[in-house]
Amino acid sequence: MKLNVGTTDRKIRIAIAIVAAILASRSPRGDRTAYRCRMGITHEEITAAVPGLLRYARVLTRDAATAEDLVQDTVVRALERAADFRGDSSAATWLHRILHHRFVDVVRASRPTPSMPKNSAERVEADWRDDSYTVDAETVLLRAETAEELRDAIIHLPAAYRSAVVLHDVQGLTSAAVADIQDVSLAAAKQRISRARAMLVTHLARGTERRAALGGIPLRCWDARSRVSDYLDGDLDSATRVALETHLGSAPRAPPCMPVSSACAPHSVPCATPTRSSPRPSPHGCGRPNRPASQRMSQRIPGQARR
Repeated sequence: MKLNVGTTDRKIRIAIAIVAAILASRSPRGDRTAYRCRMGITHEEITAAVPGLLRYARVLTRDAATAEDLVQDTVVRALERAADFRGDSSAATWLHRILHHRFVDVVRASRPTPSMPKNSAERVEADWRDDSYTVDAETVLLRAETAEELRDAIIHLPAAYRSAVVLHDVQGLTSAAVADIQDVSLAAAKQRISRARAMLVTHLARGTERRAALGGIPLRCWDARSRVSDYLDGDLDSATRVALETHLGSAPRAPPCMPVSSACAPHSVPCATPTRSSPRPSPHGCGRPNRPASQRMSQRIPGQARR
């Protein structure tokens, strides 16, 4: 992402310059050398990370002004605590960690009485463990094609899950980096990413979910769904990958589980992306050939209910 030089860029650069000047004035001699010695990270490194921080914050908040304030607050805090940076992780990872914790604090402060989200992680996972649970895959894909629909689904995720899936699927960070930023174990980070994807699909399909018997499918639906995140990340062995692709190609209505990178690329359709050497499963999960959304829409008879 290339950050255009404008109000946002100047606003954050001014904040960096002001705090850097204040910290420099507190050093023993007030000179540049002393300032650099007491800083574990330089303001140049922080400035270079601003575009990625802005992208992360905008998807988290869905509001440009709020995102800018969040990033400005992050760089101010980073400069104030720059001496604490020890280089155990990259400067970008350290800055994303500060932004993540600041975002979680803001969300908690805005909701003094926590309430269980309608599509909580536990409820969605319980639904997905039920072999009779399904969604209209065509509706999910059509809605996911629209950036606004996908961003709306992301904004409804609980803060920790929203942050995890944005860092992993939008920012392109590894699960290990997500764990580092969120101060959780690798297993917990992977679970958050997987649950967030499931919640996204459930939200996109809201109002069109159907429950239908899926007897006779070789691989149980929950077994398939629980492996989708590892499939997307290329972590499955060949035998498991083939079994999953067979299930996706034979299940009548296997809900798609896809990365959300299209939140920043609205013209791409998010779907399970296999390796180059493997055949591409149908995103509909029902063995039908892939067709453009416009073609599927044009072939419907007006007034005819979807199957």
